[in-house]
Amino acid sequence: MNQLKLEKHSSRKRSILLIIKLLIILVSLLDCAKNETYKENIVPDISVNDIKLSDTTAVVLGYSNLKYNVIEGKEELPYVIFTNENKTEILKLYLFYGTKINEFYQAEISPYDKKTIPNPTKYKNFSTESGIKLGITKKDLIKIKGNNFVETNHILRYEISDYEKSHFLEKYNLPIYFAEYTFDQDKLCKIYFGFEYP
Repeated sequence: MNQLKLEKHSSRKRSILLIIKLLIILVSLLDCAKNETYKENIVPDISVNDIKLSDTTAVVLGYSNLKYNVIEGKEELPYVIFTNENKTEILKLYLFYGTKINEFYQAEISPYDKKTIPNPTKYKNFSTESGIKLGITKKDLIKIKGNNFVETNHILRYEISDYEKSHFLEKYNLPIYFAEYTFDQDKLCKIYFGFEYP
């Protein structure tokens, strides 16, 4: 009889351990699905204020038709350029050839320079959906974006480039996402992110 109790107890203990192991596996799988961090371990920004990359309905506050604002140069993609309300920041939105006028695939935020033709917006400042804006420290950026970056000449670069394993890249059907953050004296002075032109 004592042996029967021991066997029941042992069997129950194994069952509980098995359930605990399964719960741990389930929780780790749900955590990965809930906030996909990708192999590269970053959560990408895809918007500046309320302007989303690759969104054909994107509208820059105060501008309904950007057709006459597109600038085309020989060395870079076509873009539109805006300033914030106080003309202290510039927002450049890059288009890919063959896309619609309001369909942006890269964004760049930098300090205003007097050479820029002002297209003022009603935004007080420009920031990404994760709260990254000009002037934050490198330490603050790393708290938000993590440690998985490559640093070259004061530029921190994060990248998602494994199309086969990235649901994010698959969703946008583009091969590489990048985010580059340039620092000057430990202050963020340029934000440049988006998808590489295929």
